[in-house]
Amino acid sequence: MARIPGLVAVAAAGGAAILALLAGCAVPPDNSREWSTDVRYGDLEAGTCLRASYDDRNELAATFDPNADVFRVVACDAEDAPPIAQVVGVVDIPASSEWEPYGTPSGPSTDEARRWVDGVCRAYGVMVDAWRDGGDRQLTIRANYSIIGDPRLGACIAMTTDASPLDRPVDIDAMRDVVARVTSFRADLPAGSEGWVGSVTDPDVPTPIAWDLLPVGACVTAYPGPDEPEYTVIGCPNTHVAQFVGWVPMPAAWGGAYPDDAEAQRVADEACGAIETTLSALPLRPAGRLVVDAATTSSTAIVDAGISMCWAHREDGGGLVVDLMQVL
Repeated sequence: MARIPGLVAVAAAGGAAILALLAGCAVPPDNSREWSTDVRYGDLEAGTCLRASYDDRNELAATFDPNADVFRVVACDAEDAPPIAQVVGVVDIPASSEWEPYGTPSGPSTDEARRWVDGVCRAYGVMVDAWRDGGDRQLTIRANYSIIGDPRLGACIAMTTDASPLDRPVDIDAMRDVVARVTSFRADLPAGSEGWVGSVTDPDVPTPIAWDLLPVGACVTAYPGPDEPEYTVIGCPNTHVAQFVGWVPMPAAWGGAYPDDAEAQRVADEACGAIETTLSALPLRPAGRLVVDAATTSSTAIVDAGISMCWAHREDGGGLVVDLMQVL
């Protein structure tokens, strides 16, 4: 049954890592391929495989509804009744400090909460596609929205467009590994999803990360320049001195052939300069003029994500406490 979400209650949340592993009452025994049970929407966890949903008469629905109240859960390897959907992530309520730049400081309204869940579920779609690398069939990600008083905003459910059985379940651990290794897909994440899709570091603990593993949007505690082999990353609500705001992709006009470092550098400088212009035009911006540097193309080389990196920082070297990705 489709629920009408009410106003979501305010909840204090610590870290907001939404890639929880399959745990709790929905875990099937290892020795059973026929196991099934019924689970309410609030108990869904990442990795849970679903066979059917219940309608408003508490009967198994003829058509699967990802926003139902109750689901029939099956083992992901069940053969007699294979799953037709799988939970790939749950969406916690943000801590007030994380939510304030995005929406109502006291907590998300219904519309804001739904937009947040929709954005995170779109991010999961990018992640699932990266893990499947095309796959046998395209999966769509649908949202299950929580209601008033629930301790989280919702869940993201992967399914085929025609609700036919999955050709293979999503390996949540392998998907997380793709998140840690692949940087290029992060440029496609929707606004507001950064920090909610499995951070490579504890946001409050400075952590060294190699330049080619940095996620777009990473904030750093020290910035000697755009060509360092490693940077110390910190959560953007903490004071930082620079932010990695994007890869410069290889232009389609090149046809996949790298011309030379000089031409690549011209393109990189132009692309990062455009970001600087965008930031300079903002009516509200951090104190101090913002500049955007392009990494030297010969030092970054060509990685999956692009030919160069764009780094934003204050011209005077002062600190920042804002996430610039929210306005780019």
